[in-house]
Amino acid sequence: MGDNESVLATKRIQRDLQAFNLDPTAQTMYNIELVSEENMFQLKGHIHGPPDTPYHGGIFHLAIRIPKEYPFQPPKVEFITKIWHPNISEYQCLSFYLSLFFSYFIY
Repeated sequence: MGDNESVLATKRIQRDLQAFNLDPTAQTMYNIELVSEENMFQLKGHIHGPPDTPYHGGIFHLAIRIPKEYPFQPPKVEFITKIWHPNISEYQCLSFYLSLFFSYFIY
């Protein structure tokens, strides 16, 4: 992978996070932030359980790894909080919620 791709990914992550921070509606449903300013490819976040579901009131923590090929390759998301859901296993990464986040910023 070339340095240009890494620079492109870093700039895109910065732009997406900045846009997310300006969207108060998104922030009431979930949160995403850098683990460290030195590594733009490692993020953490959480999702609030949706109302009228068994998950209501829960806060579900996530580890997010963004590939250097982003936005051409999707982020990998792992639940840190133990959760049971038929579409989520310990061997799968959830991309649904973050696909909402990242698709919001694809112009």
